Amino acid sequence: MLAASRSLSIWDVEATIITREGKRKYTHALARPHRLPDGSVVWDGVILDATRQAPQAPLIWAVILGASLLMMIGFARAGSMIFWNSRDPSADPGGAKAVGGLSGLALIPVLVIGLLLAATTVLSLGAGPLTRAYEATSAQLLDKAGYVRAVLPPAAGTGTGGN
Repeated sequence: MLAASRSLSIWDVEATIITREGKRKYTHALARPHRLPDGSVVWDGVILDATRQAPQAPLIWAVILGASLLMMIGFARAGSMIFWNSRDPSADPGGAKAVGGLSGLALIPVLVIGLLLAATTVLSLGAGPLTRAYEATSAQLLDKAGYVRAVLPPAAGTGTGGN
């Protein structure tokens, strides 16, 4: 950090920290220094949680995905019990026409469960591209020079602009 402070270069570091509660966290810090007229250096930056890059990341993701799967199974079972057992078939002698062995009301939870499983698959497959998009967005947010170029006209600050 001292070398980056002297050369006014970007400071980019990954580190492990221990919280006050004694928990280990993996972080990624990125900061850009600039020198003030009095010679002091001010840093603009961000410290991000980099747990997904930690050595235990595969285990963490396995636990998250496993717990999500168990929740989906639990919700599906609860939905099955609520929808399929909600009415006594003997109370409606005419009943709904069966399609493929399932009555009209029994098809609703099957469709809902299918849609939930499809949504889970889409969200899982879309996680990588979304993460890359968010990382690119954060890189653009940290690029002050690019922001200034995009917002200010080329003559800004030179005294030749229209202001």
